Amino acid sequence: MYTQIRKIKGTVFVLFLMFLALSCSKDEINEEQVNQEEFNEVEVKAHGLKNPASVMYIEVNDNAMENAIAYTLPNGKPMIDIAVIFAANINYKNASRTHVLFMNNNVKKVLRNRNTTIKPLQRKGIKVLLSILGNHQAVGISNFPTRGAAKKFAKQVANVVKNNGLDGVDLDDEFAKYETISGRPAINNKSFIWLLQELRTAMPSNKIITYYRIGESVNQMMSNGKKAGQFLDYGFQPFYGSYSNITVPGLGKGKLSAAAVDVTQTPSSTASNFAQRTKNDGYGAFVMYNLDGVNRESYLNGISQKLYGKKTSLTGTLKN
Repeated sequence: MYTQIRKIKGTVFVLFLMFLALSCSKDEINEEQVNQEEFNEVEVKAHGLKNPASVMYIEVNDNAMENAIAYTLPNGKPMIDIAVIFAANINYKNASRTHVLFMNNNVKKVLRNRNTTIKPLQRKGIKVLLSILGNHQAVGISNFPTRGAAKKFAKQVANVVKNNGLDGVDLDDEFAKYETISGRPAINNKSFIWLLQELRTAMPSNKIITYYRIGESVNQMMSNGKKAGQFLDYGFQPFYGSYSNITVPGLGKGKLSAAAVDVTQTPSSTASNFAQRTKNDGYGAFVMYNLDGVNRESYLNGISQKLYGKKTSLTGTLKN
């Protein structure tokens, strides 16, 4: 009798454990589904941009970010989807032998006055990114000596993004001048992937990371089975006035730009032609540089007509 009771209790206990396991499993599935739904919603919010996306680098040493909202399509929305603050730098701190994020006074001014320089753009739907590039100090995104070093730098970047309400960062491997100063880290073929991984960990999932495809990092786009495109939202062809069918492992054409134009230097006919090719070839971004305080309505209209079949008009006040 006692043995039978033990068997019955044992059976009930096993059934109870099975019920718990099934319940937990169901909960995990639901949680995963909810998280995926939240992720998809975030993706729409973060990347609900036109296709192709119009990207504008703005040299804030000379020009105003606010000019990005002066140009609109017939529906009143901005012609520009992503405005990039150009640029913050990667410097080297000798005392701690580390890469450090540096911002000159003009970049600091944009961030400090974000209520007038950044938020108005975001309210109109423009994503505002901070570009980060070398500064002639033999350090950049291609020579973090360890993953820990990349992590420390990524945290600096993430804090600036968070504290200033930015939508993400752009990574640019220009002007680093690697291995030109004694005692600086050597180029590390894992460095770029380390940084991308750590940035994704340090920032919320809805933040955008773009890549200005240039420099030593071009040779570091794959490491330990990881592809740069797994962590990037867009990759950009960097040579203004040219059209090049670039590749970034892990990114399809829908997340790349083959075109790059300087709105003050590249002929408008060339820009219009590149826009048509971008549309025909199925690329997902169109890169522009150097928006200034001069009326560029005709120039941008020539691009938007090809990209979207819509007219761009100057509807705001330009700032010099």
